[in-house]
Amino acid sequence: MHPSLDLRRLIRVALLSTLVITCQLAASMRLAHAEASPTVHMTADDLSTFFDSRVPNELTRGQVAGAAVAVVRDGKILFVRGYGHADVARGIPVSGTETLFRIASLSKVFTYTAVMQLVERGQIDLDRDIAAYLDFPVPKAFGQPVTMRHLMTHTAGFDETIEDRWIQSGSPGPLRDYVVRHMPRKIYPPGSTPSYSSYGTALAAYIVERVSGETFDHYVESNILGRLGMRHTSFQQPLPEDLAAKASKNYMSAREPERPFEITQVSPSAGASSTAADMAKFMLAHLSAGELANKLFGPGTRARMHTVAYRHHPSAPGVALGVYEMELGAGRVLGHHGDIPLSNSAMYLFADGRTGLFVVQNSGVHPIRTSLLKQFGHRYFPLLSPPAVPLAAASGASSLVGSYMLTRSYASSPLYMSDLLTNQTVIRQGPGASLIIGRTHREDGRAITWRPIAENVWQSDDGSARKYFRRDLHGNWVMGHSSNPTHVDRRLPWYQHPHVIMPTLTISLAVLCLHLIWRAGAAVWRRRASKLPSSARIGASVGKVSLLASVLTLSPWLLYAATAVVVLNHKLLVSTPAFGMALRCIQVLSWAAIGAIGLYLWAAVRTWRATPAGWGQRAWQSVLVLAALGLATVALQGNLLLWDGRW
Repeated sequence: MHPSLDLRRLIRVALLSTLVITCQLAASMRLAHAEASPTVHMTADDLSTFFDSRVPNELTRGQVAGAAVAVVRDGKILFVRGYGHADVARGIPVSGTETLFRIASLSKVFTYTAVMQLVERGQIDLDRDIAAYLDFPVPKAFGQPVTMRHLMTHTAGFDETIEDRWIQSGSPGPLRDYVVRHMPRKIYPPGSTPSYSSYGTALAAYIVERVSGETFDHYVESNILGRLGMRHTSFQQPLPEDLAAKASKNYMSAREPERPFEITQVSPSAGASSTAADMAKFMLAHLSAGELANKLFGPGTRARMHTVAYRHHPSAPGVALGVYEMELGAGRVLGHHGDIPLSNSAMYLFADGRTGLFVVQNSGVHPIRTSLLKQFGHRYFPLLSPPAVPLAAASGASSLVGSYMLTRSYASSPLYMSDLLTNQTVIRQGPGASLIIGRTHREDGRAITWRPIAENVWQSDDGSARKYFRRDLHGNWVMGHSSNPTHVDRRLPWYQHPHVIMPTLTISLAVLCLHLIWRAGAAVWRRRASKLPSSARIGASVGKVSLLASVLTLSPWLLYAATAVVVLNHKLLVSTPAFGMALRCIQVLSWAAIGAIGLYLWAAVRTWRATPAGWGQRAWQSVLVLAALGLATVALQGNLLLWDGRW
């Protein structure tokens, strides 16, 4: 064969091989990129059609008066729009560019953005004891200091408190006054347990003030809002007149009258107000493209802030520095939620590093963000969340059964009683190798079951959520959540299980209430007890003593119930001094109830020693003693007896 023919054939083979390899590489790159890029082309028109067909329905279903949405991508604002009403009574619609909403805990992202700016300048060390930046002592708990990294990941170990967090009128006082006066107890070793803390964020903001030499509001105005051109955003409370005129009214639901503007003493944690258009600019500054990308800090600092610094479980979403990962129907996204009684908000930054979604509403009953995120993710990022296959053989389900409570609870105050009665999540064995976690149900009423998909990872059968289990330092199970890793649930001891607490409380109250009614009637009937025979007079004296004991034993519970009813109708009352006084009264009455146990014992002994007394009377007096002891035990568990005055 001629040599030139071999050369041409060799060239053709080489070119064909190169083409095949190139196509394979391109296909692989497209497949890899598809996991982080929309499969549907994201345009302003498509987003308009998408949200216009969904948000109005969500507002109606959730009884929400008004909301706003913003979407950014590739360094540009693609979509901003308002829905519903900013003022229901006057029929004023929501404007995506003009209407200010309370963004609640999204305020924390601004606070920690400020911290990272000072970290970038070398003025704050994330791993240094925060005592070095403060002008008041911070007691070390568990022999370990608290660092800024602990504050930013909500692992400083603080208990939850609510005292003076909200005020009825006026303006918040100096930030220092609040963080000095209201420092909570540390109930977890620093770095060991996530427990969401608004106090921790307020403390970080005060460190910003100390290091920068400016008030927090002024620092944010100069270094964040001004740089990004966010002219419709403010941490001032109440809002300045020009912004207050554009602010949405606040509602519990669209069917109820408007509520007053909520003023919080921890403004860096929950006090900001903003528009959807301004929040779009803020999202662009936290993404990697566009002219706003490096306005706040350099790309290295941004990457550091967005890198997970604490992870409860190796497979679980983690907490970065001021933001956190979530799995909410759109794969794993980075962002933050915001919730106060009359407002809900959310900011989501998607895994492609190019897309951001912001949702806010002016009514606090039913957040619409989760449903919108799920639908948004299914349309634009469907490959981000592939279905997980349950393990063929599950083990360890029975060891997880029990009652769990969030680490973010009022563990050191009488408010813990409310947590015990209403905020527990019960895990029980489901059919086969499944679990039933809490009271989660489908729309048809059937319970959602959970099955293991990896070691100590359980997924709901509708694929909407996951739970992550591990053992803590003491060997007890704790449960993490795919929706929010800034807190976990810890398993409670058996005696705090609702199947123990609730029957004990209910039966004891019922017994003593019946006795109170019966003895009150008997006291009226026996007004002439002095003329009765000796045996009858003994019964009358026992009756009077047990009647007094019943009044003393029931009084703290009646006051607690009355206080709870008032708070349900006026939620911010829980933060006022009047509520603290009510708790103190409950504590005093609870100790009086402990003393009443002695009266019940005296009445029981007299009854047992009285010759005419029948076995029914003796048994009933014994039951009264047990009921009083039952209430005392529940009171002790709920911190009604031992309390240092902080709540």
